Amino acid sequence: MKIPDVPQDIEFVAYDEIFLSLSWGWLNDPEIKALTMTPDFNRKAQADWYDSLSGRSDYLIWGVRYAGRPVGVCGLKGIADETGEYWGYIGDRTCWGKGIGRRMVGFIEDEARALGLGRIWLQVWENNLRARGLYEKLGYRLDHHRDDVVILTKPLR
Repeated sequence: MKIPDVPQDIEFVAYDEIFLSLSWGWLNDPEIKALTMTPDFNRKAQADWYDSLSGRSDYLIWGVRYAGRPVGVCGLKGIADETGEYWGYIGDRTCWGKGIGRRMVGFIEDEARALGLGRIWLQVWENNLRARGLYEKLGYRLDHHRDDVVILTKPLR
């Protein structure tokens, strides 16, 4: 699907060891860690998580390439009962504000529809105003708050 005003040289590819290695740095950057609400983790926990992916049907993940280079990651988790949770981040700060996040959300929504999901939801830190603004522009609506986390939801049908 072509989305106006968004770069078209974005690819969604298999999440592999390259993205795994880059994610270590991205998710340990203090600002990205705060914006994504990422808990502390170590290399062993990351490797164990990566090794578990092939056996999971409730978790789908893609690497995001922009102009041929890895810049982020997105996916669906907690897939069950016609619903799933969107998550994603752009780890390469030079790519913030370029419309890549909009494409990531659109891609995941298309994947969720293809799976037959009727609803998608997400969690966002209440102070992550850029992400909240994007999600609201894309039709996500407030479901509830939990501490400093905003839960947004969107019907897909």
